[in-house]
Amino acid sequence: MTQVILPGTLRSTSRIGFGTSGLSGELTYKESIALLETAFDAGIRHFDTAPIYGAGASEKILGDFLARRREQVTVTTKFGLMPPRAQSLLLRTKSMIRPVLRQIPGLKSRLARSIKGLSRPANYSAAAMKISLDASLRALRCNRIDLFLLHEADATDISDDLRKVLDDSVRSGLIGTWGVGSSRDKIDRVVACDPNAGRVLQFEWSVLSDCPATYRDSFCITHGAISSSLARLKLLIATPERRRHWSKEIGVDFSVGRTLPRLIVSAALAANPGGIVLFSSKKMINIRDIASLLQSHDDETLLRFLAVVDGS
Repeated sequence: MTQVILPGTLRSTSRIGFGTSGLSGELTYKESIALLETAFDAGIRHFDTAPIYGAGASEKILGDFLARRREQVTVTTKFGLMPPRAQSLLLRTKSMIRPVLRQIPGLKSRLARSIKGLSRPANYSAAAMKISLDASLRALRCNRIDLFLLHEADATDISDDLRKVLDDSVRSGLIGTWGVGSSRDKIDRVVACDPNAGRVLQFEWSVLSDCPATYRDSFCITHGAISSSLARLKLLIATPERRRHWSKEIGVDFSVGRTLPRLIVSAALAANPGGIVLFSSKKMINIRDIASLLQSHDDETLLRFLAVVDGS
């Protein structure tokens, strides 16, 4: 199955979604749009964003991309984590120094620390939610957001007032469904304390983790499958002998760089068969390669891969 139906809507979308946290930053506006175009042309129809992504630029860039395609794609955005202070100045500064970021090692991390210092406390109040939703609708240039998630919220952040304005927004058609996108420990507390808040849950999942990729009665969106496991799996096959052994046992060639990321995303899709798996990349070739899993994958190879990983 290459598509799923989003809860609270009759809209179908691709099982693989594209995360936009990497838009802007080192990328120019034109490069960011090109990545979105590549994902769309490769068959991806779900896009994930947030007001804080790309130092506050991600929603606007995605909105420009969506202008001619809104009825063809679905979108998740979030609220709670606030965009950085002096956002417009920050974006202009990053634009001016972008060429330098690519040439001087370490400058990017120092800039990231500076941006973190401009961050604001999370705000999950009903009033803040209304402001954030209005801002996201304007930035995304649409009149409805398919999935609207509380960003890094805990169970104690979901007040009765907040729930009311979220439910009112669903009834008025401004959002399709709301849910929570948080770390796994927070998600567990939300589900335990307030099952109704967990209709949509977004969280990190790793093929190396014992945690399941789904929650009962919830539409689950997982992310971080590659970033959470690729480096560790590469270490496991770092020696030529181990690489040859894995290649023989699984029936693939691990000397080819695309092999491991494809198997990782295939595992994420298999673990969350009724939901969406997010990934992001700044390389068009990688986007096309992962998106091709929507058309075909090898179940037997995946099972052998999972068996070898479990035994390592």
